[in-house]
Amino acid sequence: MPYADKEKRREYNREYQRGWRERNKEKVRGYQQAGYERDPERRKEQWRASYHKHKDDPGVREKLRERALQYYYENTEACKATRYEYYAKNRETILERFKETRWLTKAECVEYLGGCCSCCGFDEHIVALQFHHREPDEKLFCIGEMLSAGWSFDRLKDELDKCVLVCANCHWIIGLEEHTKKTGPKPKKEQCTPHKEAHSKERT
Repeated sequence: MPYADKEKRREYNREYQRGWRERNKEKVRGYQQAGYERDPERRKEQWRASYHKHKDDPGVREKLRERALQYYYENTEACKATRYEYYAKNRETILERFKETRWLTKAECVEYLGGCCSCCGFDEHIVALQFHHREPDEKLFCIGEMLSAGWSFDRLKDELDKCVLVCANCHWIIGLEEHTKKTGPKPKKEQCTPHKEAHSKERT
């Protein structure tokens, strides 16, 4: 064991502890469960503090993600049951939080694209502002649908770069103009003979 060099000693201890945990997973899990049962609130507070301390570190975040996925794959049914039970108890809170997050994400997207309609300057309410793809062939998905699905701003950013911000009225007009360019102007319907006769009698 390299006692002289502090860095080597620290690395050796880490490797030894990691190997011991791998060899004694059930024992470690028992210790953790016993500590949680003795003081659950203290353990939860420790987990929250540790998460907030390391959540911005990409390496730690990836390790936490891998650990969570591994636990889920090993305990899929238990995780599903816990999730359903939590949703049933807190349904209204979850839906309210989801709506709030969705509106905050849309507000961030609107601000990213200028905050107002690029055609008429409308900026009174974000509910009337929409995202129009400049090149329809480059469109991968509808941003409005992904906002409803709960996607974050970071996931939408690449697609937002292909869009302009327009209000609902201007969006309809742009869509109609694009459709007219593809299909040509819509021909006027000619009235059938009975209608023509009816109109001529009314005029006389």
